[in-house]
Amino acid sequence: AELPETARFGRESAAVTVGSSLVVGNSKQVFAQRLTLRRGVLDASSAAVTLASKQPAVYLQEGGSASFKSLSFGSSADSRVDFTLSGGTCTIGSAVPALPTEDSAFRLLGGVLHLTGANTTFGFPVEIGGAFTLDGAGRKHIFAVSPELSADSEWTIDSPGGSVTFNDDLAVGRSLTVAAGSVNLESGVDVRNAEDVSEPFALVLKGGATLNLTDISTHLSLPLDLTVEEGAELVQKCDSGYAMIFAHSAKVGGQVLSKGLHTFDKTTSGIRTGGATLVLAVPCVWTGAAGDGKWNTPGNWRDSAVPGSTDFADISAATSVTLDADATVCGVIANSNAGERKVTLTGSGTLTLRPLS
Repeated sequence: AELPETARFGRESAAVTVGSSLVVGNSKQVFAQRLTLRRGVLDASSAAVTLASKQPAVYLQEGGSASFKSLSFGSSADSRVDFTLSGGTCTIGSAVPALPTEDSAFRLLGGVLHLTGANTTFGFPVEIGGAFTLDGAGRKHIFAVSPELSADSEWTIDSPGGSVTFNDDLAVGRSLTVAAGSVNLESGVDVRNAEDVSEPFALVLKGGATLNLTDISTHLSLPLDLTVEEGAELVQKCDSGYAMIFAHSAKVGGQVLSKGLHTFDKTTSGIRTGGATLVLAVPCVWTGAAGDGKWNTPGNWRDSAVPGSTDFADISAATSVTLDADATVCGVIANSNAGERKVTLTGSGTLTLRPLS
């Protein structure tokens, strides 16, 4: 089907469902109630499309391919928009507009979003879940507000020649993959697991991708599994002093890093700094699997690795640990996720914390 060059589906009950192909003309189209793409093609690459309604105006894409020359939302104070991409490919040739009201929603729950026309600043919360890919098409996009990622989200950022910048904290679900381009974490940003998720999240940098940590106050928090592939870079831009990253597992340039401390600087590849010394710590992780609660029982630690004087000990999975003998470590992690919790140390042993330098 083909719509005329100017059309308005103006009644509040109006709905358009696309199951094969729909070509929109060369002018302005206003969808007042609901536009659904289940499969096939929605071609509005030559048209400016507006979603505008009080009820709200709904765009739901479950599959297929959609392209918009430009997309705008109703500007009136009582306009509401519910934009959801759960499958297929959606291409927008303009900056993503601001949501008109607080009860509007912008959800990216699967599929691929191509932002080809302009740089976009997301000044509103974006809900992200499922297996979703953001293709920045070489543009510079900014998340000024923390996106809301579900615990099952598997987010891929693929923007060759472009960048995605986060100005606020990022709570990751199952994984965050940077396939191409640069991801910038601004000062003070904390990348961590989504709330109530105890399993490590995967942070993967593919060959040619770059993750920039602006300064020493930018954190990658546990629990984290880190992979930096050959040709990718994680750059901590500190010029002096020390910075630290903790990862439950780490693989850099094809090499699996063992437990303990690994040092990087401005001359190293894969992970480097602006001049500071970066220490990547792979801690010994408490499992309590042996059941006796004792620090020096190998079966209570992942891979039977009882922490030594050059290790960090992550006892986040414990509520109580018995020091059955003296122990020396670089540090103790009592909570590798957000929030407060208490771990009790008992027994006759003494725990000594050794300085890093």
